[in-house]
Amino acid sequence: MNCAVSDKSYSRVVDYITNGIIYGVFKTGDKLPPERLLAEKLKVGRYSVREAMRILEGIGIIKCRVGDGNYISSDFKSGFSRLVTVFIKLDKNKAAGLSGLRRGLEFEIIFSLINTLNENDFKRLREIINCMKVCDNDKIPFYDGLFHKTLASLSGNPLLNDIFAVINDMVDNFLGSVWDGISQSGKEVLIKAHEEILSGIEQGDMSVSLNAIIKHYIIAERMMNNKE
Repeated sequence: MNCAVSDKSYSRVVDYITNGIIYGVFKTGDKLPPERLLAEKLKVGRYSVREAMRILEGIGIIKCRVGDGNYISSDFKSGFSRLVTVFIKLDKNKAAGLSGLRRGLEFEIIFSLINTLNENDFKRLREIINCMKVCDNDKIPFYDGLFHKTLASLSGNPLLNDIFAVINDMVDNFLGSVWDGISQSGKEVLIKAHEEILSGIEQGDMSVSLNAIIKHYIIAERMMNNKE
């Protein structure tokens, strides 16, 4: 038996399912037709269908449940994270661009937050900053990450939130936590930048927050350079 799969065979299955998602035929949680029916409908071998399913599961588009079938997945973060990781592993020079990409995403997040947050939202963010002030220096990476992830979650844009979460984790994974070993004076400057980010949002003045984001990344870049 020849089990070789031509690009045309399994890509036909991949195209059928991804186009089905794009045009609304398949939605999150939908169970896909059995492999046998897909093979018959698309006039490909069942091995080609299984190969397509492995590819689609690998990038987070479907979830294969043993004994139950294949389902459209909503695990965007997992699939996106795998794709970004693979591309960076193939070309490590791209890792250096992650920090700039995260900064651009934060600009968009700040834009979405102006004149949209309520007092409870501001309270949450103030509490995180207060924790930064009293915590030991080795806890700064945690509270810094929590502050920025909270901003993203408050943006009201689930896609932006998911992309930011993935890129944020990628920065830590590939570039390391910038704030490890931060000095007391560095901690105070960093806290001040977070206070200014929040102040700009509270005032409805995007320029104040964006300037504070830039200051935040300048501090991060200095920390990174000192480690090299």
